[in-house]
Amino acid sequence: MDKTSNRTLGRDGYSGLHQWVYNVTQGMRSVVEMGCGTGAYLRHASSPYKLGIDAFLPYIEEARVTSSNQGIQFVCANMMDYRQHVTKECEMALFIDSLEHLSKDDAEVLLQGCKEDFLKIAIFIPIGDHDQEPCDGNEMQRHLSHWDVDSLLAMGLEVEFHPNYHYTNPPGKQAAAFAVWVRS
Repeated sequence: MDKTSNRTLGRDGYSGLHQWVYNVTQGMRSVVEMGCGTGAYLRHASSPYKLGIDAFLPYIEEARVTSSNQGIQFVCANMMDYRQHVTKECEMALFIDSLEHLSKDDAEVLLQGCKEDFLKIAIFIPIGDHDQEPCDGNEMQRHLSHWDVDSLLAMGLEVEFHPNYHYTNPPGKQAAAFAVWVRS
């Protein structure tokens, strides 16, 4: 039986994101998800090789024993140190609800490094002032940066903006973006 907890956002993720992850990883032989949590999205990647990195050991431990994550490699590490754990053969970096947990400066440094190391980057991120406090006893769940479409566009990402993606949030706290960068 899979281990579960009471995490605010649930352990199964959102079906719309599952499909997006599957689609955006098509044709990639390998993908690493930075800030993978319990693997709720990485398990839907269409790539044969999948690596998840998260700095919160309880999430990694849960990911490793979750039967639907079978065949996925999970590493407990800070995503800023991904180069210590990712081989050069890895083609794609995936960020699902993770960049907002870094300062804007750290996130921009991380993305610049990923542009050097990967063929493709895909990001799902809340847009606007989405404050979040720690949950599951994980201080790293706190949001340290807020994002807007212009910031993503300025980094060379193609952005699809959804003003009402998080329909359960109060008005003004619903926006999200899907963003992709592909090496030319």
